[in-house]
Amino acid sequence: MIEYSYTEFLGYRSIKHNPSGYSLDLDISEDSTIFGGPARFPHKIGPLDCFFRASSPNGGTPLIITGRDLNEHDQFLRDLCIDPSLQYVEIGAGLGEFTPSLVDRYNGSLEHKPIVIDPADYQVIRELLKYAIDFGFCDELNDKFREWIKRCDTILDPNKVTLVNLTLGDALSENTYLNGSSDVVIDHRGPLTYPSTETIHDEALGDDVIKQRVSNLEKRLAKPGGILLSDGLTKFRGA
Repeated sequence: MIEYSYTEFLGYRSIKHNPSGYSLDLDISEDSTIFGGPARFPHKIGPLDCFFRASSPNGGTPLIITGRDLNEHDQFLRDLCIDPSLQYVEIGAGLGEFTPSLVDRYNGSLEHKPIVIDPADYQVIRELLKYAIDFGFCDELNDKFREWIKRCDTILDPNKVTLVNLTLGDALSENTYLNGSSDVVIDHRGPLTYPSTETIHDEALGDDVIKQRVSNLEKRLAKPGGILLSDGLTKFRGA
């Protein structure tokens, strides 16, 4: 099998890692500037100009993985006051900046390693990014890829982050220590982009029911007095 392949479809260019099914998808529609060179490139790359896609384990909705910088997150996360004595867990972190920045900014002073719960294959993503850097994109995009590689390295480093490489439902059922483990639980829409369990992601149930089931699982992570911050809308304090 050829390890990597390249295709164009529906306004995107895609570099695919064939053994895993992961692909790096890049927006080449008329309003995108990814292939326009430095003169047309914006000051920052939008969070959906490039992202990763992977087939879901049960053949349902594909897993979508983005790499938002902190300034692209909702205000609730940008304004969060960090207490290095607390246990933080991020669900569906993807390649977002929050957990890597937490490690970088408070290196050596965090009392607990942050926990990331995410089924994404960070090793495959890292290799895809390394391959993409040699593909001839503009410098700004290659700089973004290098930053994402650094975030992969942080999340994959067991001395810095506890990575639970499972969906939310499976993480809680297979790692009982996670129940009531965290002071601050953060979800920036991550769990809604991948199938947590078959009972949670039954599309016939509708979005509101699915969101409530995901929220119920997330609440199990919080200690008594702990908080859940979910996409700026749901805020919960443990009993």
